[in-house]
Amino acid sequence: MDELNPQKLKAAVKYINSWLEVNFENSRLPAMQVAIQHGSKIIYSEAFGYSDVKAKEKLNTRNVFRIASHSKTFTATAIMLLVEAGKLNLDDKVNKYVSWFKSSKDKRVQEVTIRQLLNHTAGIVRDGYDSNFWQLLHEFPDKNELKAFISDSKLVYDPDEKFKYSNFGFGYLGQVIEAVSEVSYREYVTKNIVDKLGLKSTGPDLDSKAKKLLATGYGIEIFNKERRVFDHIDTHALSSATGFYSNAEDCCRYFASHFIGNNSLISDKSKRLMQHGYWKSEGTKERYGLGMVNYKLNSWNIFGHSGGFPGFTTNTKFDAKKQLVVSVLINAYGTYTSNICSKLISIIDTFQQDTANIKTDVTNLKKFEGRFFCTWGPTDVILAGKKLLAIDPLNWADFEDCEELTVLDEDTLKIAKSSGYGHSGELIKYKFDSKGKITSFTYAGRTMLPFNEAQKQGWFS
Repeated sequence: MDELNPQKLKAAVKYINSWLEVNFENSRLPAMQVAIQHGSKIIYSEAFGYSDVKAKEKLNTRNVFRIASHSKTFTATAIMLLVEAGKLNLDDKVNKYVSWFKSSKDKRVQEVTIRQLLNHTAGIVRDGYDSNFWQLLHEFPDKNELKAFISDSKLVYDPDEKFKYSNFGFGYLGQVIEAVSEVSYREYVTKNIVDKLGLKSTGPDLDSKAKKLLATGYGIEIFNKERRVFDHIDTHALSSATGFYSNAEDCCRYFASHFIGNNSLISDKSKRLMQHGYWKSEGTKERYGLGMVNYKLNSWNIFGHSGGFPGFTTNTKFDAKKQLVVSVLINAYGTYTSNICSKLISIIDTFQQDTANIKTDVTNLKKFEGRFFCTWGPTDVILAGKKLLAIDPLNWADFEDCEELTVLDEDTLKIAKSSGYGHSGELIKYKFDSKGKITSFTYAGRTMLPFNEAQKQGWFS
């Protein structure tokens, strides 16, 4: 385990709450759930907004979301459980277990392996030839439709030619699991993953529990029109690709089972097979393993999965050695949860760094912290360990753009490091009242007020 400093982690989480609050309030999103787990403990869990906007029902941390392609990680885990039980091999041909793969008119289909389905290199079309089920214009395909498609379709690429994401491919993995386990896909993953981990708010598709707790799903906001409200629907034979529901806390608990050294589900050997980034996704920094996305962020080796479903956008990321998970779930289109997850990890990483940029006799560095506002927008001054940093927190800020500050005296900072378009070398001046409370803040000549005071004085309008 690559140890994280718990005190610095606690400080990061404190700032994260403030950062999430201001960005959510500025976002016009209906609702958002965020959870963070370190080791075996949930260290942050919060719900923002409304599970049902019209009814004014506030979201809570027990509400569930459709987590969509997170489902693929459950399916891949189920496959690894069967591998460990000696019931199949990753390089077995799919037609060994799903006989109707032999009926395909495209002979290449008969050669497709389980591994190729898991890492999206089978060359299978992403969502069939009529993917309007994603718009809820008709139901998701059932087993017979998947069977008919494989009989008549042709591969887009040769197997192992390139990475090509396919929901249908994971639908076929669900059929493999059913054939090998001799129970339904939903029964197998519920018994061997969900129940085994004690995930009380998670399931492979719609059920009575989900219907009671499921947040309303909303479409994109465009031209200032009201968001579309989506019906809750079953995904049938694509449960193994996109059917799961869960909440942020359960997503953290589930992915924590994929930490190196956690023996609650599968072996470390199986985890490494899943997490190894075999294939690069063109146009991204990501690589794809067996049902897991992988990319690097500074010293972090990030794994996990995103999810997009009618009315829901979700993402969970974890570092298997640092043993940290971050999950962000939103009940709407239009905001990239993957970016928010990455930036939460970036905040944590920023607070973990131990390089001092303060050389001063001033002992109370916390007095410089705060959120300030001028008509151009807000600025946060943050004490991260031994560093003072400044950043505009809005628009889900990228913490790689932080300005580094040094202390000159009891009421003056210097912008020591900024972009070439910033104010590097210039000063930040504070004014304090008799009780040490900040009354104003001048950033490179620009007067700013403490955020709440600016709001009271009508600076926002």
